[in-house]
Amino acid sequence: MRKILFALLLVSLISVASGASLVVSIGDIQGSSGSTVQVPIALAGANDVGSVDLVLKYDPSVLKAVSVETAELSKNAIMESNITNPGQIYIAFVDASGINGDGEIATISFSVLGETGASSPLSLVEASVYNLELVEQQTTTKDGTFTAVEESKGMSYGFFLITLVATILAALVIRKK
Repeated sequence: MRKILFALLLVSLISVASGASLVVSIGDIQGSSGSTVQVPIALAGANDVGSVDLVLKYDPSVLKAVSVETAELSKNAIMESNITNPGQIYIAFVDASGINGDGEIATISFSVLGETGASSPLSLVEASVYNLELVEQQTTTKDGTFTAVEESKGMSYGFFLITLVATILAALVIRKK
């Protein structure tokens, strides 16, 4: 009887541990050639996360990594990153108080090199997450894609027209006086 109870307890502990999964994700991002885009990395389901190690791959003919910054969820963490190898970024976080909840843990700034229509995968090829007791956590990754789009000129053209009309009206009002 003891062996059966022990086996049931062991199976239930394994199923609870395997059911709890963290998700590290990058969304789909767009930007125009020559601009700088912000690419957030998010963590969902964090519970006393003590450290995170990530490797992100991208197409260096489309994007150039400029910087990596901590985000809201990791604001108390110590972060190191390496963007010197074109096409690959290394990011490591350590937080002695633990990261908890859902949200962004890092923001990567990229310069857009690719012309309109060019795209790049944003692939998390490695994601190792450890809790405060240094036990590796089951982690799922969700990759994203960057796509270079044509620069939107509609808003700046509309602003130009409104400014032009306002200037003409102001000139007419001043002239009448």
